[in-house]
Amino acid sequence: MKVPVSSCLSLIKSKGLYAVASKNTSFLGGLGIHLGINWSLENSDTKSIDLFGGCHKWINPELLILAELDMGLDDNPNQTLVVNQGFFNCGIRWNFSNHIFIEFDWKNIFENNKALSGSSREIKMYYLTHF
Repeated sequence: MKVPVSSCLSLIKSKGLYAVASKNTSFLGGLGIHLGINWSLENSDTKSIDLFGGCHKWINPELLILAELDMGLDDNPNQTLVVNQGFFNCGIRWNFSNHIFIEFDWKNIFENNKALSGSSREIKMYYLTHF
């Protein structure tokens, strides 16, 4: 049974209270590593600590590779999730001008959320300016 996407969005809990440590370096042309710990305030059924992390790697000044992992340690076994399997997402971002970039993402690569029937792909376009 497929659940409407709007109902599935709540299956991935918000971070709630969290702390993050990040390190950006010029190693190999630009690399960033980000690690975090959180306690979600959603759903009284499974309030526990969860871990997450991500990294980004600059290929050149216009191209960036992104990856993130949410360990899913606080997943609810009564929902349509595989407990403790986590959520893995990756993407690539292309900055084709000073203010506009486009991003291609592949989400839920481990296919943890069965209600969404597998992984998904997204295309995002951003416009960024300062005033």
